Amino acid sequence: MLNFNEYLAKLSDNECSELYFTTGLKPCLRKNGTPYFCEESEPCTREEIESIIKNIVPSSAYNKYLEQGNTSFSHSVPGVGRYNVNIYKQRNSAAMLIKPVFKQVNSDELNIPNNIDHILSAKSGITVISSVTHRKEIAAELISRIAADRNCLIVTIEDIIKYPLRSNNSLVFQREKGIDFVSTDAVFDFTNIMHPDVLYVDLYSVDWQTMKQILDIAEGGTHVIVSIKGFGFESVINRLVEYCPNDYNNMIYSKISRLLNNVISEKVLYTKKDKKSIYEYCHMTQEAKTELKTSHDVDKTKKVLFETSKSSIKCDELDD
Repeated sequence: MLNFNEYLAKLSDNECSELYFTTGLKPCLRKNGTPYFCEESEPCTREEIESIIKNIVPSSAYNKYLEQGNTSFSHSVPGVGRYNVNIYKQRNSAAMLIKPVFKQVNSDELNIPNNIDHILSAKSGITVISSVTHRKEIAAELISRIAADRNCLIVTIEDIIKYPLRSNNSLVFQREKGIDFVSTDAVFDFTNIMHPDVLYVDLYSVDWQTMKQILDIAEGGTHVIVSIKGFGFESVINRLVEYCPNDYNNMIYSKISRLLNNVISEKVLYTKKDKKSIYEYCHMTQEAKTELKTSHDVDKTKKVLFETSKSSIKCDELDD
């Protein structure tokens, strides 16, 4: 019989990045991009994999798996570790992909500038992290610093919790979709009741209703940190506007210009040999806010921002 926890321990102990269970194949560990089949094991059967899935999957995620053929959720084993689990169907059989959640954020790799007190101490407004590769890591580092430096209430709303956060001097509540809540509208309504000092939102699917709730919470005196998958300052503004119906364009530009205080955006630089990511830490100046509100021109806003806040912008290279 397939011992699920035993293979999770192998995944962590061997510092592998992925573990695969596939019907008809032996369990497979992947390390440094290379797959290694567990030769001492028997091939996985469909019944074994489905039994594991039923034992660990939240009911809402299981229904999604049955309807759509795939879903994701987190799973913890005391004394072993925490994992992101993806279940899916292939060749009409059950399959699983498990990735370990790393408990510590390697903050040295993020090269976060020292002069970000305006982000850590913010009592309201919005900070956007726009990145494809490190947005969760940057957010975890920022929230950890806030939790350590301040006495405040912090709430996170996440599709998958990658980094469990310590409360330290603050009270931190992390809520994961499919496990801690099902309805996005309901979780934001309850968050409004809690009235946190800091709210972190990392959701794969965001619509206008969700964005409106984020803006309303920020206007109510909460510092909202939002992560968006994308590159560059322009993508931040464009993505925020894209969520809004065309009839509300003037309103959304007015709200963004008033509430958006900080943008942390990733850019990729290509060289002859390789590529590197840099991060721009931009504090929105009043001149840039005014430009965005009046012209709705992202390129002009970026130009004004860089002209008026050069001392606030820091670009740091991240090694691949």
